[in-house]
Amino acid sequence: MSDELLRIYRGKIASLNGMDELTFATALRDYRAGNEFAGRAISEAMLQVALHVAEEHIWRLQQRDPLDVVQEANAALQDAIKCFSGVRLSEFLDFARRHIAAKLALL
Repeated sequence: MSDELLRIYRGKIASLNGMDELTFATALRDYRAGNEFAGRAISEAMLQVALHVAEEHIWRLQQRDPLDVVQEANAALQDAIKCFSGVRLSEFLDFARRHIAAKLALL
């Protein structure tokens, strides 16, 4: 059942739009100014990143439900958005991947 739900989730987020450098910089600036909707836009655009990192860890966490691992990865993505101090999308992608992986390593 979890594999089927994971497949459905994967399909749903595949249709979400990513962000280009300018859109990311604008959303990040707005989020840092207190606009929670901008933070949500970043999060939505980066869900595929969180899923990819989660899928890399699911094999190691076989005792955990795969959807729980994805949920933990999404929570780590939110945390990455909050504590990212850079400004460039490429920096954020690298930071987010490492941050999510580190959080999942603690499970």
